[in-house]
Amino acid sequence: MYIGRTNNYGYINLNNKKGANNSFENNKNINSIPSQDNGSDENQRKALKEVEDLNAHLKKSEAALKKARESYDVQLRCAIIARRIISGHKVPRPDYIYLAKNDTDLYQKSIILRQERENPLKHKRISPYEKDKYSDIQRSDMQNIDKEGSVK
Repeated sequence: MYIGRTNNYGYINLNNKKGANNSFENNKNINSIPSQDNGSDENQRKALKEVEDLNAHLKKSEAALKKARESYDVQLRCAIIARRIISGHKVPRPDYIYLAKNDTDLYQKSIILRQERENPLKHKRISPYEKDKYSDIQRSDMQNIDKEGSVK
């Protein structure tokens, strides 16, 4: 069975070899192309509104992700500092203050569980530097720690 040349997509065939008599049919085909009406404008407005809503949702998600990442970083630093304290190593004073400021329960537990070592390692500071020098932490919170990081 021969199918021949079919025009499945509704394209206008300008290379018509049958002759000039079919020019009327060509004009008829041109006029029969469906024109875009107001429905397409409404669809475009709906699509643009949906894109704007998705962008707003994306910005909210990015903010939540950033907040969660910062919280994770604080928890990780606190866990590292607590592990160093519990193992009996010398920890810088700002790290003690950072732990006490951000996780008081972990700070208390790490002080209680601290082990004494003969040759403790001396660690560098891992807490971030702050301009205010921890002004909200009172010195009474840190009275039991001397300058070297050992418990009195």
